[in-house]
Amino acid sequence: MAAASSPLTVPRKRRTAPRTTTGCLCCRLRRKKCDETKPECLGCIRNGLICSFASVPVNDEPDNKVDSPEQASRRGISGNREQPFQVHRALGTPWLQKPASRLLFDHYRGKTAGKLGGITGPDNPFIACILPLAIADSLVMHGVLALSGAHMINGNKSVDVTSSTWIHYGLAVRGLKHELTKKVVTNQADTARLLVTTLLLSHVEIIAGNFHGAVFHHLRASRHFALSLFKEASQQNNGNLRGFLLELYAYLALVGNITLNLESEARVIPFDSFMFSLSSLEGSSCFGVMFGCAHELFQMIPRICELGVECHKDKLGVFSSARGAYLYVALEGKILAWKPPLRNGVSYTGDLLLAAEIYRRALLIFLHTTYYGSRVTDPLLRSSVNDVLESVVPLFHQMLDWITVNSDGRSCEPAIATTMLWPLTIIGSCTVKPCHRQYLRVILTSSQYEMQSLACVMKLLDWLWDDRSDYAYGPYGLEMVMEKRKFNICVG
Repeated sequence: MAAASSPLTVPRKRRTAPRTTTGCLCCRLRRKKCDETKPECLGCIRNGLICSFASVPVNDEPDNKVDSPEQASRRGISGNREQPFQVHRALGTPWLQKPASRLLFDHYRGKTAGKLGGITGPDNPFIACILPLAIADSLVMHGVLALSGAHMINGNKSVDVTSSTWIHYGLAVRGLKHELTKKVVTNQADTARLLVTTLLLSHVEIIAGNFHGAVFHHLRASRHFALSLFKEASQQNNGNLRGFLLELYAYLALVGNITLNLESEARVIPFDSFMFSLSSLEGSSCFGVMFGCAHELFQMIPRICELGVECHKDKLGVFSSARGAYLYVALEGKILAWKPPLRNGVSYTGDLLLAAEIYRRALLIFLHTTYYGSRVTDPLLRSSVNDVLESVVPLFHQMLDWITVNSDGRSCEPAIATTMLWPLTIIGSCTVKPCHRQYLRVILTSSQYEMQSLACVMKLLDWLWDDRSDYAYGPYGLEMVMEKRKFNICVG
């Protein structure tokens, strides 16, 4: 029989230490001891959390002061004062103390950055503009590491690389949400760093081969920051960064148009004024990193898309709109008459000219197919497109020379080749001859860029080519197949 408890037993009272009010908000919410290191405590860094501190008012008023009813009404509270909230920007370098993150950083610097644009070496803005921001800012650093990981995963399936990649991706998304819900962005530097992060996340989705349209959510967020940055007329401070970010955003928003977008607006990114005249971005020393020497061709994409919308609204048929017919002929004349511009008085040569010529022919096909819309079986359309395709074949031969393996066993693709996915997709959507399709297959499957987006485009084209419908042709056919397969990609 158990002994009865002694009546003299006194319940032990648990000692409660006074709660600190000086630690970071995250540690206080988690009831963890904070070392109070600013701008980011070690506990938050270790656990991958967003660190922030509540700032103390400079002129604190006595606690016994009572607000007047008018003051309480203005503050939206009764008797309690809201404490201002301040987000401290954390350095990006603490994250590089982790081996997996350091591996991703080295991969970005040594490989990924060189495969994102048409400029390589120290002048590459993915190095010269992005890395200084990442070193100074953990938000940008998370975007850089996530992008590097999305690229690295294609050749390295290790659990550490995959896990680290998506951890940094999640932290970048969480960090963006945190900043946007806690403060109003009015500073040009803050606008730039937020735009950098959303563009990096856009690239993550493209390179990783996301086929659910996630990239378009990031691009819509990017548009908000891009417009704010574009309104800043002065380019004296960070002019190269500003020009680079606007060019990068414009490029992704423009090449996202591989279908006619007639049935769904999920892929639509509104065209803003500077996209119709991309020469306004020429003040940047790295101008052309995405456009090469073809920016005048890129700025016709919005015009063609607007023509497609106008023709689609005309229910009587493609030739019933006199205005549409006039715009069609005018745009065709501009594309045919296009000549590469001079850069500082010097003509472009070599790979940039080849890339521009491929874009010019793809733009012609995009114009023809957009104008005819759903009338993809019209003999006039097929004849016009076939004429363009025959002129593309010699250019395909030159592209095949790009991927010829050298003595070191490595392909020799020029940097501008990374921007060729849009024209290859448009051209491929209208390619009928087996030999022409084989050219495209070799180009897409032999590329050195190691991005899942290449495989996604190849899969989309295979579905289109295997579809027996008469309407499986051109951008209209791409839209039909993507809807049928629940497949939504951006070919940036």
